[in-house]
Amino acid sequence: MDALTILVCEEHDEDPPAATRAEWLREIHPTAEVVVLPSHGLDPHDSALWARHTLDTLGWRPDRVFTSERYGDAYAPLMGAEHVLVDLDRVAFPISGTDVRRDPLAAWDFPEPPVRAHYARRVVVVGAESTGTTTLAHALALL
Repeated sequence: MDALTILVCEEHDEDPPAATRAEWLREIHPTAEVVVLPSHGLDPHDSALWARHTLDTLGWRPDRVFTSERYGDAYAPLMGAEHVLVDLDRVAFPISGTDVRRDPLAAWDFPEPPVRAHYARRVVVVGAESTGTTTLAHALALL
């Protein structure tokens, strides 16, 4: 392909916010353009509305739309694009972004390093010799 644009949908009160997820994608895919698509209050089932909103945000028509969801079957043609359905049954990658956000530890093996760094808990154990810091550190590592 000549160019890749990745859309990151933005909803209010998301954790992590769309801007953070967009930065991760820019780090992981430095040659791609990453666009945050505000989607506050849009009906998730209104493909025509989403298509118009996408075209308005991009300012151009994509040739192909890649998704792992059936909504692409209706959404892509409304923009004059071909829908490319990728791994609908999640065989190659048995995880979704929603799954990662819901339970990052259960999904730990799947996200890229900047995503894992966001969710990693960092603990510093400080203490003089023979005060139990090594024992405490080993116990914390098991949590």
